[in-house]
Amino acid sequence: MSALAVVTAGLGPAAAATGEPAAPSGLWVNSEECGPEPLSTTIASADTGSLPLEATFGDPAPTTARFEVLRADGTVALDQDFDLEQDGRVSRVVRLARAGLVEGSTYTFRVRARGADGADGAALQCDFAFDQGPAKPTTVPVLGEPAVYPSDQAGGGVGARGAFVVLPGDDETVAYDYGFTQEYDGFPERTTRIAAAEAGPTVIPFVPAVEGDQYLKVAPVDAAGLQGGRTSRTIRVAAGAPVRPAPAVTVVEPKDSVPGDGRLPLELTVSSAVAWDLSRLDGEFVLRYRGVELARVPAAAATERVMVDEAALGTGFRDLQVEYRQFAGATPVVSTARVCGGSCSFGGGKVSVGSDTGKVSVTTDLTARVSAFSPAPASYTYQWLRDGKAIKGATTKDYLGVPTDQGHRLSVKVTAHGPRMEPRSVTSSPVLVGDRDEIHAVYGVRSIGNRWVKYLDFREFRDGATAGVVGGGRSVELLAASFYSRAYDIALSPSDDVPLWFDMTGYVQGRGWTDLKRRDSMDYVGSIGEKRRLEAIRIDTAGPVSPYYDVFYRVYVPGRGWLGWATNGGTSGTIGYGSRIEGVQIKVLPHGKTPTASGTGNAPSYSRSTQKQVHVEAFMDPGKVWRVPMGGGSTAGRADSVSAPQRLNALRVDLDGRYSGSVQVSAKVKGDGWRAYVGDDRTAGSTGYGLPTSAYRMRLTGSMADHYRLYYRTYVQGVGWLGWAHDGAASGTSSYTPRPTAVQVLLVPKGEAAPRSGYGRAAYRS
Repeated sequence: MSALAVVTAGLGPAAAATGEPAAPSGLWVNSEECGPEPLSTTIASADTGSLPLEATFGDPAPTTARFEVLRADGTVALDQDFDLEQDGRVSRVVRLARAGLVEGSTYTFRVRARGADGADGAALQCDFAFDQGPAKPTTVPVLGEPAVYPSDQAGGGVGARGAFVVLPGDDETVAYDYGFTQEYDGFPERTTRIAAAEAGPTVIPFVPAVEGDQYLKVAPVDAAGLQGGRTSRTIRVAAGAPVRPAPAVTVVEPKDSVPGDGRLPLELTVSSAVAWDLSRLDGEFVLRYRGVELARVPAAAATERVMVDEAALGTGFRDLQVEYRQFAGATPVVSTARVCGGSCSFGGGKVSVGSDTGKVSVTTDLTARVSAFSPAPASYTYQWLRDGKAIKGATTKDYLGVPTDQGHRLSVKVTAHGPRMEPRSVTSSPVLVGDRDEIHAVYGVRSIGNRWVKYLDFREFRDGATAGVVGGGRSVELLAASFYSRAYDIALSPSDDVPLWFDMTGYVQGRGWTDLKRRDSMDYVGSIGEKRRLEAIRIDTAGPVSPYYDVFYRVYVPGRGWLGWATNGGTSGTIGYGSRIEGVQIKVLPHGKTPTASGTGNAPSYSRSTQKQVHVEAFMDPGKVWRVPMGGGSTAGRADSVSAPQRLNALRVDLDGRYSGSVQVSAKVKGDGWRAYVGDDRTAGSTGYGLPTSAYRMRLTGSMADHYRLYYRTYVQGVGWLGWAHDGAASGTSSYTPRPTAVQVLLVPKGEAAPRSGYGRAAYRS
């Protein structure tokens, strides 16, 4: 590193060694340019606590400069590198307290360039000292004047006198310079200096000559005449007739935490227009009744609690005189508050039911609108009524109507409550609930290979229509679904305020069960662009109307067709088979209604880990051949009514279960009738005597029967699949003429939905 060359600002930098970065061309402290003599500057306000430092460099300028601030004893207060702007300037705001800089002391500001290799250029420096003005004051509107001017709303009016009390920021202030302007960033054309009050705050008068926003600018002045930082207050002068001041103090009766102690609690709250920094105003509340002082408390906070002797009030309503003195020497502001000494009654009271069309409502969101109670109650309780009878659990201000309300009249009973007050109840006029729109399912799918389009909503199908291309060979990779109704406020996406009203999960290839995901404001299950099949889904209702509606859904799986309808969180699809979904249908129906049975009669879902516990072999006659064993849920035999002359004449069912137990099968054989049950892997039916078999019965034993139910169905030539039988019921025909040609056996874990029979067919035909 080269030797450091230092010069005083204003004398020109010393020549730097060849290759060294250029020296600064100028220094500024508090926006004042340094010269050969020490700089004395003034910081407007102590409470800003900052000092701007700046340096400039000529062309070509370096990229980095080192700032140093040294104390008189040579110790370092600041030593840091900063990047330059494009114009060759670099600035830094020093926090006085953090750097330990104090008023009246002399410091050295030194700057030098830093080269890319870390070499320092020649330095430029100047000595400086600073003084600080008084801290910014605080201004608060004065109560008791004809007008009050809060900063958050219009007050007073043209010609209506008001005033502001000024609270000093520190003890150095001896006077204030103030003025008014209509420019937020402007300065008053004329200012007035007013001496700071020796005791208590200082008051600044204000009489507006024009309406609209105006700004009070106040700067403190110390004994040396140094002006501090200017504070600004927005004044919104009302247009037209002058606005009367809001009540200075409001009185409420809070809940009595110690009832029966003979003392009445009251809460006194000062107007929000003057609630700023009350702890410095030295204000006071005084309560009187019939000239007798009941309580006196300091107004150190916006709300103060006082305790009043109940014996001094007696019973009934009493008008108390509330006196508020804003600060020492201020004129007290007096108002009246009505409180209950005991055994009082509310007067008046009205309640109406908010609805969309007055006397007839087709919306579901109703609200109790309460008014006209005197005095104002401390609280209300609510009870909603249907045809005059209480609705269980409907005890809040808002009521969400349910489907069973249709055709009935709704009203609400509201009861007013208050300390030492007799409750008073009023009931609204009833509204008739009209025919509301039901809840609909809206949904859509995206198949593997489709291009993602941002913000495209795939929910273009509704109420049982097929989303996807059945038989198209494309695997569905995502499902987006939600509910919709013109009567109910239902969100298409989850939020904190409005529920989505359904929960959905999807079984994704290679991932298993996954929850809802979100992309481009759309909620979905599945994946996007990963070429992963969606193999199964679960959809469940939620929210306040879930007891009144059920959601039904089914999927199309190649090789099986449309599966049966799953409902309310049940699984729809296949697990463990690697089968794709090509189509989806969803319906929302009022509770108690069900969709038309699937023509296939398939189960809602198939899990390979469950169905692999059972194996079924079919013996076909003529031909007398045992076909390949099939797992649970698969077809054993031939389900072909046209080209299947063979008869399913015997079965062997084997169970390799997770629990102890077996499967037993009985066959109905011509000439013998129902034969006895045989156990695992034993032949049920006829294999060698030409005796036709027409029906079967099956049942589980042992622990398997505790955990599963066994369902089975028979395919009959000329008829198709019969309905599902289970747990020992007959499946097939009583007559031997129609040929049974195939069976399916299904294990269903207890608690899961049973398969529904196709076309509503019976399991056993006579």
